[in-house]
Amino acid sequence: MAKKSMLDVAHEFVVARGEPVSFNDIWHEVLKELPETSIDRKSRFYTNLTLDGRFVALGGNMWDLRIKYSFKELYDDVRGVFREVEDIEEEKEIDPFEEPEEELLGEEIEEEIGDIELKEEE
Repeated sequence: MAKKSMLDVAHEFVVARGEPVSFNDIWHEVLKELPETSIDRKSRFYTNLTLDGRFVALGGNMWDLRIKYSFKELYDDVRGVFREVEDIEEEKEIDPFEEPEEELLGEEIEEEIGDIELKEEE
């Protein structure tokens, strides 16, 4: 009989639970099913879980099967976030050639600038 991979164990576990599962619960199941698995492989397993098309991260370190969710359910919110960021960037656009407003400069800086201009004129 062929040995199961960690991802196959994770897939069977999430299918059996039938609901979103925390990463730690999945990892503990992998260690239980494959006791020879080194604890040092946890970060590699997390990366592989992220890359495996059968799983989806739901946030809050909860995972479920991708097949249960429509594309819109998973990615609709992300588009909204990008729209908000674009709107914010447009509001904060700064013209690099525009002179800074004097009220933003402190009095000390204004005096230094005035001194520099006077020296240049001499």
